[in-house]
Amino acid sequence: MSKRILIVEDECLIAEDLKMTLQQFGYEANSIVAYGEEVLSVAREIKPDLALIDIKLRGGMDGLSAAQNLYNELGTPVIFLTANANIDTIKKAAKSAPYGYLIKPFQERELQVTIELALYKHKMNRFLRDREILLRNVIDIDPNMIYVKDREGHFAIVNRSFADMFGLSPEEIVGKTLQDLADQGKLSVSLMERLLQEEIQVMSKAARIHVPEEVFDIGDGKLWLKRTVIPLELDVLDSGLLGVWVEISDLKNTELQLEESYRQLQKVMEQTVNGFGAAMEMRDPFTAGHQRRVSVLAVILAKNLGLDAQRIEAVRLAALLHDIGKIYIPSEILNKPQHLLNQEYDLVKLHPEVGYNTLKKIDFSMPIADIVLQHHEKLDGSGYPKGLTGDEILFEAKIISVADYVEAMVSNRPYREARSLTDVIEKLKKLRGISYDADVVDAFIDLAETRRFDFNLFTEITSE
Repeated sequence: MSKRILIVEDECLIAEDLKMTLQQFGYEANSIVAYGEEVLSVAREIKPDLALIDIKLRGGMDGLSAAQNLYNELGTPVIFLTANANIDTIKKAAKSAPYGYLIKPFQERELQVTIELALYKHKMNRFLRDREILLRNVIDIDPNMIYVKDREGHFAIVNRSFADMFGLSPEEIVGKTLQDLADQGKLSVSLMERLLQEEIQVMSKAARIHVPEEVFDIGDGKLWLKRTVIPLELDVLDSGLLGVWVEISDLKNTELQLEESYRQLQKVMEQTVNGFGAAMEMRDPFTAGHQRRVSVLAVILAKNLGLDAQRIEAVRLAALLHDIGKIYIPSEILNKPQHLLNQEYDLVKLHPEVGYNTLKKIDFSMPIADIVLQHHEKLDGSGYPKGLTGDEILFEAKIISVADYVEAMVSNRPYREARSLTDVIEKLKKLRGISYDADVVDAFIDLAETRRFDFNLFTEITSE
């Protein structure tokens, strides 16, 4: 079924021309609005899939306000049309969460590509929201006690098991603090003060706290708990820490069962962190699953190169997180269907340092942050951000660099189609010992030419 597009443009000739162009593209575009005050009422009637809105309109309401109202009530994605592309206008427009901008005059091809990207991004955002609801439901039925707190100490997410421990519902805890729970008599003042000190340590030092076992006096009973608290540095969640408490009251006297519980806790933590990583990747739909694919290939290369188990784990974790710095890059740049401008590319090149600054505060017991920092360095010094050469680059970073290059080349991008594996091998042979480590390149070529790795299945790996 054709997508329905609402045109909000106060210049009749431009509006009619847009209408004809959209209809030629196969879209349903029969409604034109010239006044901002009329946008919402028309949208309620026709329920558009997307709106093209000029920032300057007739009447007392401009396009920015009309777009904000439209998105807030109906969730309709908006592309702004403007002849004024100054920074102040773009900053004001950004508050309405637009899905794109078109600077007048624009080409028909540019219009179509921008619309298709906006529709696709909106579809992926809805998918992400559904995934978030699913994740919350999964967390809610988990028997372990899970919570997320923001930087001010307020509970942002709690599951039912955590709320049940205090005899409350999740809704009664969200937005509250430990002080609020103590004031309600749900936990002792001494326990509250101990947990607060713990949280300060986690958030100020970015330190992971793991308590193998301890007893809590909560309500009228005692609970033996195993607890892990880690800092969260994902700004999109505006969160300060993640806590997972596992009740071990029934397992206290059985060492084997305690060890199994610990492995389950680690698994919960791994899945939770992976979930947040996947959410980050969804900001760039074209590269969803990129970090996981890089991780899969990098681990295989590390094993074939004879790295020990700890270094292989470092490669795995660093590969899963190597592009975490891109969370600070505007999605319009990540999703741009053309090659980037120099200043845009310079912004993208900051992501290794941003990732390093985010991860260096976490004690991984492995140089994860340094590996992430170096994954775009080249042997000849032509890489970034430091221009390191040769042995100045960690070997783990050299492995991820090759895996990252391969994954990028064999995958589709907004501005080009995927390259064949044969092309990738030929390019790597030319760059062997110049940009990329010779041993790592040889390990990859051996893997590819002996068909010991299914690259067709590789390209189908997602962030799930």
